[in-house]
Amino acid sequence: MKKCGGALTALLVLGTTVAACGGSSPATEQNTQALSGPLPTVVTTGVPSSWVPVPYGNIQISVPGSWTVASNGEFTCEADGGSVYVGRSSTSYGALRCPARTLVSMVPFDSRVKLTATTSLEVNGISVQARADNTPTDAALYVPDLGVTLIAQGPESLRVLKTLTYSPLAVVTAAAPSTPAPSSWKLISFGGISVKVPRSWPVGRTTSVGYCSTNVNPDEVMLSTAEKSYVLGCPAPIPQASELAANQGLLIFSGPHAGKAVIEPTTSRTLSVHGLELDLSRSSETGGTMVATISLPGHANPVVLWLGLAGDGLIPRGIVDSIEAS
Repeated sequence: MKKCGGALTALLVLGTTVAACGGSSPATEQNTQALSGPLPTVVTTGVPSSWVPVPYGNIQISVPGSWTVASNGEFTCEADGGSVYVGRSSTSYGALRCPARTLVSMVPFDSRVKLTATTSLEVNGISVQARADNTPTDAALYVPDLGVTLIAQGPESLRVLKTLTYSPLAVVTAAAPSTPAPSSWKLISFGGISVKVPRSWPVGRTTSVGYCSTNVNPDEVMLSTAEKSYVLGCPAPIPQASELAANQGLLIFSGPHAGKAVIEPTTSRTLSVHGLELDLSRSSETGGTMVATISLPGHANPVVLWLGLAGDGLIPRGIVDSIEAS
């Protein structure tokens, strides 16, 4: 971020001291670019223990676990305290306001928007443009470098926006030097690839593909031969943030039905690791699990990984950087 001339300004509109100056950042339309330079830092200092992260591409915010998270057109005013809308604004759902509740939207930044009447500042290491007329109950932050706009309305608006930070996905996909796995980790070979994971993680096995959620079991490796595929009748209530909170863990599918483990076939970004191409599903951008497809020469079926993105992102980063063809 460009250094500012003059004194640093304490912008109390965000309830914290941040650096402010003029200028603007290059505009983008997508929020799937890999970050360059050193690994970004996931900052959770000051976030209440009962709050959970809600990721969107390279960023995340934290909200009370009882809030709802909508990404497929759902809307409700019945949630306790508030709702987060991922990928679309609350107004696009036909909901302008809910009394005594906070609505937060994380949407792609529109590069056609000219950022006038904004103030440049930094929130937890991220350069943003704050709307000049922000109030404690109606505020917006623009993050053109990362292609995201955040809009909040309601009593918890500023408290939530203060939690803005990089997501574990940003750590995993950053274009930074490879992160060697600790020597204490163990090596697992399955489906034509090898990967290192924490030694304490047990290894389970299954033969099927069938799920209502991509959340992985915590601190565990599961290996699926994907011999069978099930179509499950899953309930579809609007989930609470606590129900979507990510776990650290790994699930590997390799077999005839492995491709059915890809929730959204559209690729959002591709990682190159030790000569392998990991195609990330679009669902990786809006959830706590990275879904990646690896096509191996001589293999009729792909290998699909579900990697839990939790905490500071360093464990999943180490796992990804260890992947090789076996």
